[in-house]
Amino acid sequence: MSLRSLRSWAMVIAAAASMSLPAAALAAEEHTVDAFAAWEGRGQFFQIGTETALFVGAFSGTLFVNEEKRLVPGGNMICPGTIEINLANGQQSGNGRCVISAELGERLYATWTCTGHFGQGCEGTFTLTEGTGQWEGVTGSGPFSSQSDLHTVASMAGNVVSHSVRGVMVWRGFRYILP
Repeated sequence: MSLRSLRSWAMVIAAAASMSLPAAALAAEEHTVDAFAAWEGRGQFFQIGTETALFVGAFSGTLFVNEEKRLVPGGNMICPGTIEINLANGQQSGNGRCVISAELGERLYATWTCTGHFGQGCEGTFTLTEGTGQWEGVTGSGPFSSQSDLHTVASMAGNVVSHSVRGVMVWRGFRYILP
């Protein structure tokens, strides 16, 4: 992976596809990127009330950054989290964390929160909390959306149901600042 690819990746989800400029030239500059990730996950549904279910799990995938009208692989991500679902009206809200790892071992850490409707997706905010190596001190936040096939669990037969899930996350106009 080129330095340019690594920065753009780290910049997006707290990550970016690297740029050919030296780190000093990017100091305190704000950047905006678009990215997406296809992911797979596994977790469990718990019925925590008569009309409430909780999905607890983690998803992982490869992040891609849209750089000059081409997709650049940005790194690998893993995101543990929870989604609470109102079984009566389908409303859902979720939150969690992500770790984005580059080939060179540097990492970006982030949090996410979202709301939406079960079976239609979730929209919210993705926030970079810290990074390692050249990403130490990175900050950033922006909108993201996620859609999955989580809706395939129509009813709960018992108190706990294990389930695999697939989906995509999209970041449009994600802003970050390198110190």
